[in-house]
Amino acid sequence: MCRDVTVERLLEKKIIYSANTDQLTDLYNRRYFYEYMTRNKIMSKHVNLFYIDLDNFKKINDEYGHQAGDTVLVMVAKLLKQTFGAEFIARVGGDEFLAVVLGSKTDAELAILAERFLSSLQQTIADNAKFAVLSASIGIAVSNALTDVDLLIRQSDSALYEAKRNGKKQYKIYHK
Repeated sequence: MCRDVTVERLLEKKIIYSANTDQLTDLYNRRYFYEYMTRNKIMSKHVNLFYIDLDNFKKINDEYGHQAGDTVLVMVAKLLKQTFGAEFIARVGGDEFLAVVLGSKTDAELAILAERFLSSLQQTIADNAKFAVLSASIGIAVSNALTDVDLLIRQSDSALYEAKRNGKKQYKIYHK
């Protein structure tokens, strides 16, 4: 006896998709980020982690409501996809995102990506007065042999907060 399992397979795909992605932005989520990094630890000797945090995002939520904040998050997700293309991108917190760029890159190549995103964000919000306070800060960490995902996150987070301390709206690359 044969049985059509098409519906079950579609449901299974939906469940897996929901478990791995952020519903609002359609980016991967924190849980899947760790799975992805564990799987790629062996495959890649060079990992570049961009930790992106929106500056003044709370002001938009407080002044214009969470719907406006959601609009910003969706817009930022779209800009991240445009900037980083096929690279792995995740929303890991309210207004925090990670982008993983595999392969050996120079500081100049990393800077080009960071500047491209910051510039596209500024161009996009320039026409919308209620988003004028918004900017982003980026911390970048580089690993030549990934052994500890949490260490890489802490390094990118350290660079991120250096960018924020130095006036926001910029990127910093973590150097030991």
